[in-house]
Amino acid sequence: MTGPDETPADAAVTAAYPIPSDVLAALAMRSDLVVHRRDVPQLLVYQWTREGEHFNAWPGDGRPVPPDAARVLLRLFNFPTGALRELVFAKGALTPAHVNKSDIILYNITGRQVQISDDDVADAHVGDAAFHPAGVMHYSLSLAETLRAEFAFAPQNMSGDRAVFLPRGATADREVAQWLDNGEIVTAYDSDAAQAPADARFITKIFAVPGYRMVEARYPAGARLSPHLNPRERILYLLSGRMRIQTGAVIDEVETGDIFRAIVGETYARAVIEDAVVLEVDASRAPL
Repeated sequence: MTGPDETPADAAVTAAYPIPSDVLAALAMRSDLVVHRRDVPQLLVYQWTREGEHFNAWPGDGRPVPPDAARVLLRLFNFPTGALRELVFAKGALTPAHVNKSDIILYNITGRQVQISDDDVADAHVGDAAFHPAGVMHYSLSLAETLRAEFAFAPQNMSGDRAVFLPRGATADREVAQWLDNGEIVTAYDSDAAQAPADARFITKIFAVPGYRMVEARYPAGARLSPHLNPRERILYLLSGRMRIQTGAVIDEVETGDIFRAIVGETYARAVIEDAVVLEVDASRAPL
């Protein structure tokens, strides 16, 4: 798949098989702070490997597709700081073994997969995550139709990085509360959070992704956080529910499958309309 450090042209185009213009448009870089899922076309891509080289083929590009090619449905949200790929794998789909040029954080939204990376084998269920750093060989077999989100970032090339499986059961839920005090965010945890106003409280699960910060946050309807200056660059994916958000100068309503970004130093605010689950990842490597 294409990522922020490997353009669609680098990954799939050859002189003989140019990518159709409608596909190129769907893969283009976006500057939007809010992208609605309904506005991003779902693309069919075939994938296979030959002699260590990874190939993608798109309908209409004329490239012959071998019978063992994996068939994957893709929505790509490609931003300057990173990308999010929404992938659908049919039951029985076996993706070819390949090495990514990006650091990849995976999250299973539905379904079940056997995920193989280097010599490690993981049985990934709903809500499980994994980290595949650049340069790690990996592939997967879908035991059921699977919807998977992948966050892709430019590689950090840190020695010792290896693939890590992150089962959701390995991390306890934690109650958190956030509110503003004189324009500054105050954050409380556990018993302190329980004493905060109801509209400030929510539940988090933090996945220990090496060098990155990924949080699954569950907000009840009515939860809110007033406008404030955002401290970190983040890509946020609404797994379920409905929210009204402000990010920068944009005020919009988002629903399941929508993507929005929070920019450092820009205004950010949220008001939860329906119970919502948000997956957020910092768009830059965290200090170790």
